[in-house]
Amino acid sequence: MQRAAINKGSQDVIEKGERKGEDMQDFDMEVYLQKLLAACQQAFGADLLYMGLQGSWRRGEATEHSDIDVVVVLETFGTEQMRTYRRILEQVGFEERSCGFICGRRELQNWNRLELCQLQNETQDYYGSLAPLLPVYSRDDVRVYLLFSLNAFYHELCHRYIHACPEENEAAMPFYAKTVFYMLQNLYWLRDGVYYQNRKELAAHLRGEDQQLFNIMEKTRQGEPFPLEPTFEALFIWCQGLLQRL
Repeated sequence: MQRAAINKGSQDVIEKGERKGEDMQDFDMEVYLQKLLAACQQAFGADLLYMGLQGSWRRGEATEHSDIDVVVVLETFGTEQMRTYRRILEQVGFEERSCGFICGRRELQNWNRLELCQLQNETQDYYGSLAPLLPVYSRDDVRVYLLFSLNAFYHELCHRYIHACPEENEAAMPFYAKTVFYMLQNLYWLRDGVYYQNRKELAAHLRGEDQQLFNIMEKTRQGEPFPLEPTFEALFIWCQGLLQRL
């Protein structure tokens, strides 16, 4: 089975992380994935069906705080395989950065179809191919997933505005920027039929209120000062309007 080379993305911006563990300054994602793949092949043999990369490293947006989001699919999967994989991550290194997703083939074949568009498009194949392992999903699945996400986000915004203190709401805004990004990816897949792969690509295709809100939320994510009340109101109005229209 062939493996694909992974773009090192924003390796040039990786500096020493603030977490405990290895220095990320010289971290090389391609070298890491090669070591991880070799260790998984040795441990799991033919049971290893797939390995891919997700998250900010895949998007070329990694920072010194970024996790390493690797997807692994095995033919046989249980607690024994989980223990083995945990040992592999410890041996390969940077285990405190390791996040990602591991599962069995049969469980994946029955996965919630609402999540499949994002799962498939957010994952870059490294070993094997993810698409044949997934059930078929529809446009309506993506629409329902987006509605479900908006419902939860709307509820959280209402709850926070009433019950949380301003300091807590201000601290939440950079995390909401990530939520908005993911929802816009799904929204524009529905509108344009294209899953825009990173923030730069998405921003180039945004229109109207979506573009305005994205720009506002990106400032919060990048640590720029922002006025809490107008920012919160803009976020709520966008969520409310999209929920009414979708």
